[in-house]
Amino acid sequence: MVRNIVSIIGIDSFEKKNINQINAIRTAGLTAHVVSTDNYGVSALNLNELGLLFRLKKNIIYRLFQVLFYFLSHVGRIKHVEIYPGGRFALIYVIFAKIFFNKILVVERGDLYYYDRADYLTRLSQRLCYGWADVVWYREYYPGIDVEAVLSRLGARKIVFIHNAIDSLGESEADESHRSFNERDIDFLWVNTFKEFRHPDWLLCCLSEEEFSGKKAVLMGVDKKIIGVDADRHHAIAAGVASQSIEIKERDDPVPLYQRAKYFILASDLVFLNNALLEAMSYGVVPIVSDVVGADSIVQDGMDGYLFRNECDGLKEAMLRAAENSEEIWRRLSLMAREKVAQDFSLETWNFKYINMINAL
Repeated sequence: MVRNIVSIIGIDSFEKKNINQINAIRTAGLTAHVVSTDNYGVSALNLNELGLLFRLKKNIIYRLFQVLFYFLSHVGRIKHVEIYPGGRFALIYVIFAKIFFNKILVVERGDLYYYDRADYLTRLSQRLCYGWADVVWYREYYPGIDVEAVLSRLGARKIVFIHNAIDSLGESEADESHRSFNERDIDFLWVNTFKEFRHPDWLLCCLSEEEFSGKKAVLMGVDKKIIGVDADRHHAIAAGVASQSIEIKERDDPVPLYQRAKYFILASDLVFLNNALLEAMSYGVVPIVSDVVGADSIVQDGMDGYLFRNECDGLKEAMLRAAENSEEIWRRLSLMAREKVAQDFSLETWNFKYINMINAL
């Protein structure tokens, strides 16, 4: 029996940004399975016919039997499983993978940042996931954290770093990305969820200042399915908008906004490597980004965007610099932003590294 299935297990939602990974799996001659709770109900649409979706129930007991049935149904056919370690159920995925003698690739995409604040069971689950993994793949840097040193301390034996990348634009998309300064009617664009380490409230505070009167801004990222304290924050930020020139939008396809925007705002304690940031730059949207760990690997201040002190006043200063730009300066920054993504964050290089990693398992 041929082991030709890559099982991606525990990802909360299969998003458009994950499609490139599925294409790489197919390029390697393998079949992709996505085993997910599908929190946002978009996984099947995004996966389309690229692989199979196995939708998990929220009920823990029901999910336990679903996962057991999945592994039993594919005995001897799974090449490896890719597990996302953030939830406490991740340990169950690892245990089943071990029982059925599957190789384990644990995907670190931000859970390590919350490790010290997590409850005991979540920390135990993460520690065992990292320790039992054949490979831990991490994709981001975090302020004040030596990721590889921490992963090693938590038991990881082999660690691989492959950062995010994006596909080059198609011909029609490239034409749209070259829209001129005057054709872009959104001055400042935010496209990210309102997580605790991000600061969309800073942007709203700056936009309330007289200097930005009449500037058009769009913030996409409200998530009505979030509950608890995070939901309160989302509602508070959305409710705080009093200007008709500021539009708040739920999670959706951001591409039409990239095509209309001049500047992309990312005020955040974590920047490297934000997928929306790369996408926006590929469409020629000039980035204005917090100057935190890893940010200068993406944006060179004054060359292809702006870096600012990670505080509200710093953001305001950067936005004022941008607002004073002539069309000629914006056009130069926009061109350099597109070239930065094409040269340093190309999908071709990512595919090569990813396929080498999974082939070595």
